[in-house]
Amino acid sequence: MIIDLKLDIQTNKTMLLSNVNELGTSKVTVIFANIPAETASITFGPYVSGQLSVINGEIAVDITDYIPNSGVIECVVAAGETQFRATFKTEGYIQREESFMLQQEGEAFVFRRILTNLRMSEIINLLFPIGHIIESTNPEDPTKRLGGRWERFGNGKVLVGVDEGQPEFESVRKSGGHKEMQRHNHGVVKATWVNNHGHSFSGNRTLVEKSGNHSHKVTAKYFGGQTAKGTNYARWNDDGNKSTGWGSMNTTGEHQHYFTPSGSISAAGGHDHNVTIPDAGGGNAGNLQPYITVYRWIRTE
Repeated sequence: MIIDLKLDIQTNKTMLLSNVNELGTSKVTVIFANIPAETASITFGPYVSGQLSVINGEIAVDITDYIPNSGVIECVVAAGETQFRATFKTEGYIQREESFMLQQEGEAFVFRRILTNLRMSEIINLLFPIGHIIESTNPEDPTKRLGGRWERFGNGKVLVGVDEGQPEFESVRKSGGHKEMQRHNHGVVKATWVNNHGHSFSGNRTLVEKSGNHSHKVTAKYFGGQTAKGTNYARWNDDGNKSTGWGSMNTTGEHQHYFTPSGSISAAGGHDHNVTIPDAGGGNAGNLQPYITVYRWIRTE
């Protein structure tokens, strides 16, 4: 296995991590880049370099013989006032003749054995740890092939990634949602005018109001010597003569009222317009996304 690791000591970032499988060969090289000095010293566990020349801002160190069989090793690069640290560790126990690889986990670099040196049960545990989910069109319980214990998971539901920024999805195994549209309200913002204003329209429009059987009654009396001006009114008899007695007009039966306005409606002073919208949705409007079904299992033991 040929392993190359390149680290920027100014930003503490990994610039390169390469694992190339080459049978019969094991070599691990660490390149420290962006060194702000002409010389620097490298300490890697028992390895202490002394002062090394910096070429094009870099120093390359072969640490193959210093990889620990187990445990943790601290690496330190000292270049003038700049000091860089990195942590290396070995997972499990690595024999010198075994093949291994290097992986980054957070701020640490971990040496691990190549899977060809593991038993089948160890491989399965690495690939399918507890909590792992698999999907298949085969209804067979994965326990028969993979061991452990598996249970059906999330039947009739889709999966959504955890998002800590949204309360609906902020934690794992949180369930929610509905297949059908739920009863809900449509909010309306109340509009208020504090100044006088008018409502205008153009053209003519006839309003026809049909109200069924009903009547209108008008009662009036003529006062002698008065005209139909002011507050006194006259009524006429059927023969066309004025009457000094009380009388009435009564219209019954189904009829209509016509109102034909044009122009504009004058200002009505400061007032509000209120709109009320009732609840919407009855729980059966349908809200299903396009889907296709599979068997889903989760490992529990």
